Amino acid sequence: MNSFSFLGAEKVVLLNNQNVFTAEDMYSEWKEWVITDDNAKYEKAFDTTGGDDVGSNQEIAPYFFLRNNSGWRIKMPAQNGELVMSGNLFPRDASQSMFIQAEGYDAFLRLEVSTRAVVIRVPVGGDGVGVLTTAQSEQLSSIKTSTDEIAEITTQLTTINGVVDDVLVDTGGILTAQTDLVEFDFTGLSTFDPATTAVITDEASRLASKADVSNLPTDAGLTDEQAAKLDEIAAIKASTDLIPALL
Repeated sequence: MNSFSFLGAEKVVLLNNQNVFTAEDMYSEWKEWVITDDNAKYEKAFDTTGGDDVGSNQEIAPYFFLRNNSGWRIKMPAQNGELVMSGNLFPRDASQSMFIQAEGYDAFLRLEVSTRAVVIRVPVGGDGVGVLTTAQSEQLSSIKTSTDEIAEITTQLTTINGVVDDVLVDTGGILTAQTDLVEFDFTGLSTFDPATTAVITDEASRLASKADVSNLPTDAGLTDEQAAKLDEIAAIKASTDLIPALL
């Protein structure tokens, strides 16, 4: 069953019971109807323009005009709800409606008109590979350039992120070293630096070289020289008591 019926005497294009139509199909079916029997006697239902070759494998998009100026109308099917008509369909007289409703029904027709004035024909070579038009080639080149720029930006961001990560690692190491230094327990030290060790060793040697004073009398009979020497030894002994492991 065709999508359209044509009532020449009534000048009505009837949409049959379905929901989606195209202006191109409607025009094509009308042309077939005209050459059937004596339907050519009726006034034309449509004018059309477009399809003209404009070069570079491009052609003007087809436009279909309903001859509503001579009384033709498109009648909705006997159903309710939304219908869709796609394609460049226009009234020849914009001041008059193109559509009429079927009695007892409430149908709404939505026209989806193309916003493009030109359609592009893509020729196909013998190997089945499409050959791009100039416009398509330029558009593809633009897309490729944009893609390359995005890839370059992504690479740069990756490099920057790597540098930032390295800085964070280095900074973390420095902070960790500083933290360890601050929190180090110096009371646990068991060795001294070479200079300190040398001083201690020298003092220990001096003490060992002193005369044994264990038998010195303890009464007040010490000479001044003996008393001074005893004080000196006592002072040295007191200073080395802090490091008994080295004596």
